[in-house]
Amino acid sequence: MKNISKHGVAIRNNGGGHYNHSLFWKLMKPSGGGNPNGQIAEAINSSFGSFKIMQEQFNAAATSRFGSGWAWLIADKGKLSITSTPNQDNPLMDIAEVKGNPVLALDVGTCILFKISE
Repeated sequence: MKNISKHGVAIRNNGGGHYNHSLFWKLMKPSGGGNPNGQIAEAINSSFGSFKIMQEQFNAAATSRFGSGWAWLIADKGKLSITSTPNQDNPLMDIAEVKGNPVLALDVGTCILFKISE
């Protein structure tokens, strides 16, 4: 992913789609969700101030992405942030506007948008 710009659009879309959806489905589970705890809760509070603020920013990133794309919670240099990417791009790609390691992914173009709830 970090050198995706060296490849054609078909490789970028298919490779990104495979990675993104593989991560997305691993993150889903029956009766999942709820308030985070432990280290992730501490990181969220440190980066955003609260889980509620993180939820609002994540939802805004998802709902403001026009057409196909993804909303991301990412980690970079010990800090969490939220971004979005078009189509099948992701924050690991060298072409990403905001780069980082994905923690949470939401497909906003082809799946029903699940609003993160409290």
